[in-house]
Amino acid sequence: MNYIAQGATALGILLCVVAPFHASAALLSYGDPAPVLRPASSGVVALPVLLTLDNGECVNAADIKLEVPEASFTYIDHDKSESGFSLWLSETFDKSSNALELIAGTPKPLCGGPLRTTFELAKVVLEQHATGVLDFGRDSVVTLSDGYGSETTISYMPRVLRLAHQ
Repeated sequence: MNYIAQGATALGILLCVVAPFHASAALLSYGDPAPVLRPASSGVVALPVLLTLDNGECVNAADIKLEVPEASFTYIDHDKSESGFSLWLSETFDKSSNALELIAGTPKPLCGGPLRTTFELAKVVLEQHATGVLDFGRDSVVTLSDGYGSETTISYMPRVLRLAHQ
């Protein structure tokens, strides 16, 4: 076998092994729920909405859609006090689609660190009626801080919340 064929074979093997493990530039996920103590209320939780960035990825805007299944949850409120974003264009809950849309940005980009860096976007407060899956709208957008408004690749991690008595 000649050196060119050996090199091509090695490159092909390397691509087959490394390519499947390439991570997305951004990951949207939900953090661990924390109970919210309210009078005469049970099953109310505050759930962090998280954005995780790869090393070197910097973003400065997001249009995130949170899908809230009506059969399992009732949207109560959201809190952005600990958000990595400081400029909020829109925070809309659409009752017809049962979805929360958060459009935000920041003048100082959020950047992934040496490994991966996670930022809280907001906390969503929900009352849970049944076991259900919280997900993100696949039309959510996160833009790079590249001066062109380029969209980054997003991976999504839905969250299953189970009720203890079910």
